Amino acid sequence: GQYKVKMAVDPKTMHDEMDDWENPCLRGREPIHVLGKDGFRPSSFVDDYELVPDPERGLSAVHYVNWVRTTSGEQNWRELEELYLEGNDWLDAVFMYGAGIKPSQGERGLLLKMMMLGIGGVGFYPPSLGMPRTIACITKNECFAVCNGIACGIISSGTHHTGACQHSHKQYQDIRELCEASPDKTVAEVVAEWAEPKLQKRETVFGFGHPAFKYDSRVTPLINDLRKVHPDNIYLKIFDEMTAYLHKRKGILPNGDASASCTILALGFERSGFAIYLQVIGRTLGMTA
Repeated sequence: GQYKVKMAVDPKTMHDEMDDWENPCLRGREPIHVLGKDGFRPSSFVDDYELVPDPERGLSAVHYVNWVRTTSGEQNWRELEELYLEGNDWLDAVFMYGAGIKPSQGERGLLLKMMMLGIGGVGFYPPSLGMPRTIACITKNECFAVCNGIACGIISSGTHHTGACQHSHKQYQDIRELCEASPDKTVAEVVAEWAEPKLQKRETVFGFGHPAFKYDSRVTPLINDLRKVHPDNIYLKIFDEMTAYLHKRKGILPNGDASASCTILALGFERSGFAIYLQVIGRTLGMTA
């Protein structure tokens, strides 16, 4: 069920306050997927936190959030063990946690290909691969060299590097909502109405164009595979119309972020956090290598 909980900002106090509760799962405006008897299923949404002074405890603010109580660690492991014995694997768990579904073979293969295409940069050496090498080389303790390098590679991500996939993810969702709100308009018309003001204001359309190269070779094979698995998906239609409109207006083509975020959404990963997670998981293999 849902409960109203006061959680202190201070980490130590937070730990003490939450000690009586078993593994609470806190999110802001994100659906929580919990494990039930019939497998993973979406739970209810939780509210935003609000900051409230708490002078009695000497803290600057506290969080008030709704949260869904999960099972204890022991119970959770027993249920995960059951999933394992039923023949599920890590990739099944990714879909169950992120999309609340059991993937088909086509969806499994498509996600793996998408993550593989994100292992390294295309045409140049990106920060998320260069920085791990540098930090690993100067780490004194050899045992922590790889861990420190990967951590640095993740930290080097930003709005225009790795994070662009998450912004592209949000763009697709915004356009889909506009399509749903205007059923009398075609996807092409909605895309044009959404994109033109941004182009006029010289705003970034994430996932299109690139400072280092004009054509991203990762896009076509991934989109072709997506057409085989989900040929009528709304996000694929939006991708096609955005590609046509932006190439006509600005002469720019989609890059790996546009194809990856389109694929992630078509596979059912609507939460933006999973867009960046799947990108980073794929890239950590390149960092480690």
